[in-house]
Amino acid sequence: MGSVRRYTGEDLGTAPRIAVVANDAIGNFVVGTPLLQMLRDRWQPSALDYYGGTRTWELIEASDLIDFGHPLHGAPPSHTAVAIAERAEDGAYDLVVNMEWTYYAKAATGMLAGVQSYVCGPSVGNGGRGDLPFSDDAMGRLWNDQEWVSPEITARYPDLKTGFI
Repeated sequence: MGSVRRYTGEDLGTAPRIAVVANDAIGNFVVGTPLLQMLRDRWQPSALDYYGGTRTWELIEASDLIDFGHPLHGAPPSHTAVAIAERAEDGAYDLVVNMEWTYYAKAATGMLAGVQSYVCGPSVGNGGRGDLPFSDDAMGRLWNDQEWVSPEITARYPDLKTGFI
């Protein structure tokens, strides 16, 4: 039996299925739009699904970058469970990208990931217990760094040229 793995640049194959989990805020949707474009351009996925929220639902529905959307934040958890199960009928996601730190988003990321999926961002660990650890490298340390608004962020992570988006 396989397990969810941290994504570290592996090839996802031809036409992978990708899910993105994001906060329910317009700023997060705006910041996530270049990510969606990059995922679509780079991987040409067979599905690029977005799990956001009810406050950004108009934007989710109108985006030509998103194949399927679900209001993870603001919808009853039972509706989310049904949506995830229905999407899983088409096969597991090859990559799940989570841009959100809440436990609910971490749990949803874990539910969206199949046993051979890659995960980028926060997620519950295998078996739904604890958090899936980040790698012990610069990228993993950046993910774990909760002082991301610090003026010293670029000194701690020389690959960053700025602390601004």
